[in-house]
Amino acid sequence: MNLSRREALLSWLTAVVALFGVSVWFGSSTLQQWKTLREESRVVAGQIVVAERLAARRAEFETRYAEVKKRLPSYERKEKAAFAFEDKVNKLMEQHGLTRTGRSRSPTEKRRGELWEMSLRREWDGDLEGIVRFLEAVQAGPDMMSAERVRIAVRNGPDELTGDFVVNYAYGRAAEPSEGDEQ
Repeated sequence: MNLSRREALLSWLTAVVALFGVSVWFGSSTLQQWKTLREESRVVAGQIVVAERLAARRAEFETRYAEVKKRLPSYERKEKAAFAFEDKVNKLMEQHGLTRTGRSRSPTEKRRGELWEMSLRREWDGDLEGIVRFLEAVQAGPDMMSAERVRIAVRNGPDELTGDFVVNYAYGRAAEPSEGDEQ
């Protein structure tokens, strides 16, 4: 059986196309895996660069941490920091003409290494001047407080506002006594 030149060329092209199709069919998942691995390696390389920069600045961060730690309010182990925190927020609200509305539950403490933190959500009524001054006082105050998730809505006119906010508070606790100290 002799194949003409045309038939041989068409057979050869069909085989090449079939081989290419099979290669694409089975190789596309491998190609996608290579792309994913390459992207992951770029991300990891970036993370390594950031980690090296942070490690190089460790002494600076430790110095800054020591300064911040000195400014942190500290409470005894059994002392309720939530009462002091709520009192501070309520006084700031009063000073800036905000009225507390709605009910709130007492914040819960969360330990983050050597630090403790708690969040307090408050609903309020007031005016724009009051909420702006309140937020400035929270951010600039001597205590480690910060405001987030602030929601403001118009109540009965452009001068009457209502809303809510979350204030976070960071503080320290007295060190746990060691076993030798308790005796």
